Amino acid sequence: MFNFDHLVMHVDNDDELIAEIKQTAKASGFQLVSKAEDNSAAYQVFNLYVGEQYIKIVRILQSSGGNWKKSWLQAYNQGKRGVFSLVLETNDIDGLYEKLTKNGFEIPAPRKTAPKDILEIFSDLLGLKKLPPWRILNLPPIPGTDMEISFIEYDEDSHTAIREIMQPNSNKYGITAVKRIKIYLPDWEEGIAYLGKVFPTFTGSRGQHRIELGAGEILLFRTEPEDGLRLKLETLCEDKEYLNKKFQIENLELKNIASARQL
Repeated sequence: MFNFDHLVMHVDNDDELIAEIKQTAKASGFQLVSKAEDNSAAYQVFNLYVGEQYIKIVRILQSSGGNWKKSWLQAYNQGKRGVFSLVLETNDIDGLYEKLTKNGFEIPAPRKTAPKDILEIFSDLLGLKKLPPWRILNLPPIPGTDMEISFIEYDEDSHTAIREIMQPNSNKYGITAVKRIKIYLPDWEEGIAYLGKVFPTFTGSRGQHRIELGAGEILLFRTEPEDGLRLKLETLCEDKEYLNKKFQIENLELKNIASARQL
């Protein structure tokens, strides 16, 4: 069983755009933060924390991209923006790798990896020397999109220390977790065929499929090719002030919905 961990998305290198995102996010109960230690001369990272999950928003400051992932950098320099990666947490990344390779994926084995700049954060805060407290397994993009699926497995006992880093957090305003991820696929047949190899137990019909998560779900919908990839994240909200508030960043929409205790 998997759980949603985070998204990585890219936006223009535009100060006015960043200010607008901060303002609209704040109106919905979210805080967008960029910490000096997250960044390099080549890129700037903004994090939007939702409980133990988050959205990583990145703008490239130099076309060289520094230590940023090369495939993402290439797409960025081609003018592509929006969500580039959906990352799910697993507790058996080696078993998952074995299953995926048997299903025809030619992918590198899971490994401990992070940009040098990001690694330095954890070196300082968690007492690490060379390696981050997780392993990553990367898949190629879903057909018809630029969005990859990746899986992450954290080292035992690392979550507590990582949670301390995830501040300021929207849970301060009663927004506690991502409940539902809606993905609108522009190449339905190939996309579903691909995802069926990743999630063999998912269920659905001609125009909608469901992937169950340990906490929450992913819903897949058919959309028109010209509309491109779109995502909607529904976040659990316990504060009436922010309930049903929503805002848009590139091809991603965030909306606060009622938590189970409010229904």
